[in-house]
Amino acid sequence: MIAQMLKKIILEYQPARNERFKNHPLQKYINNDVKKIVSKALGDSNSFYKVDASPGKGRWAFNTWITIMHPQVTKTAQSGYYPVYLFSDDSKTILFSLGQGYTKVKEKYGTKLAKQLFTARASTLRSKIPEASNFFQTNLDSITLRENDPVKERWVDSSAFGKAYNLNNFPSEKIIIEDLNNMIMLYEKLVDLNGWYLEDEIVVDVEVEESKLKAKEKKVLIKHKQQEAKILRNTSFINIIKKNSNYCCEACGINCKKVYGQTKQYIEAHHIVPVSQYNLEIGDSREITKDDISLLCPNCHRMIHMHGVPSLDEFKNKILPNFKKMIKNINK
Repeated sequence: MIAQMLKKIILEYQPARNERFKNHPLQKYINNDVKKIVSKALGDSNSFYKVDASPGKGRWAFNTWITIMHPQVTKTAQSGYYPVYLFSDDSKTILFSLGQGYTKVKEKYGTKLAKQLFTARASTLRSKIPEASNFFQTNLDSITLRENDPVKERWVDSSAFGKAYNLNNFPSEKIIIEDLNNMIMLYEKLVDLNGWYLEDEIVVDVEVEESKLKAKEKKVLIKHKQQEAKILRNTSFINIIKKNSNYCCEACGINCKKVYGQTKQYIEAHHIVPVSQYNLEIGDSREITKDDISLLCPNCHRMIHMHGVPSLDEFKNKILPNFKKMIKNINK
């Protein structure tokens, strides 16, 4: 059913743009039926996702799109990151990718910086889940939605990973559903890892006592897969700790500020006691201090979890001395 829906849009959309928008059957189909079809394909366990699709507002957009948004990341296609179906102008190609919202970023940073930021964020997202390459292309340079069109180029450049469906070799319903399930699986992993750690795009109620460096993290029930409860990370508190640490990894010693310049995307907060062991009831809060957090670079953060979350000292002993010596020289 979803394969039939995608083919209908790619075949009919561009011809429909030459016709009156108001009350057009395809306009109604995209605004109503498409969202129901994708929601059904996601299944009941993923009913908390917001599915959106737009043929335009009052008039045809140059291209239509379909987004699948996790409420912890974004509720609008203008910001955050999300799985998205993008349709080419030549009615031949659909790009299914993990894309990024553009409007809010452009408004805040401007066009030139926004482009650089999209590329950096896409790279960060890929680095957090390298297993994405088992399911999707991580280099999308070969995919073109429209030649010499900066908007379409931005769509592709801002995608962390994905794949193209070509009308001449269109995949089966089974393959499209498998791709959708794999994309959602990877998306949820990113949500659990807090994506790219942008404090201005993660909204939680915070209580921070900066002078005493302690805060609270609250357990809330989010309608998530299998209905599990989630711990809301206190990002304001974490950012204070990051700043006071000068953005250094406490395991390998790399100074992210010196090496990368853009610090906030690269240093990550590791809970010494995993949040899964907090043993909180719904609505309870747990006071945390800086002693409950270790700041790690993305590599060390991934590896400490792969090793079963040992103590920081145990993990540091696993790092080769020559590597730590190299990092020390880089930090000078």
